[in-house]
Amino acid sequence: MAPPAPATTTDAIKNFQLSLGPPEFDAATPQVITIETSDGGLDTYVDIEIADPAAQGGVCPKITGGPCNLISSGGAEADRNGYARLEFEWFGSTPGHDDIHHPGTYTVTVQDRGNGSTVSLDFTAR
Repeated sequence: MAPPAPATTTDAIKNFQLSLGPPEFDAATPQVITIETSDGGLDTYVDIEIADPAAQGGVCPKITGGPCNLISSGGAEADRNGYARLEFEWFGSTPGHDDIHHPGTYTVTVQDRGNGSTVSLDFTAR
């Protein structure tokens, strides 16, 4: 069976786009989740936050100002075409990491520092 197509969303005002894949996967299996943005500001920085809505406490987000439930934050430089890419490692049930990631729906939020556009997408670890 072919993997599911990446999920995509667009900021309707600025045309800033976010795609991530795979959008759904088995929580016990280690994965690399690819996060890509396009049509953002040229030669700027893209902030990326991954939140676990079910988490209690943790690192507080700077983009959304929501609850302190981040499992990852960072970013990537956009190139001269407004494209940026980041990979997030999902450990699954890898020994020594089995208490880090668990089944649930996670929200990826990205913000273009150059023009302030913000978009979000969810991925699901089942």
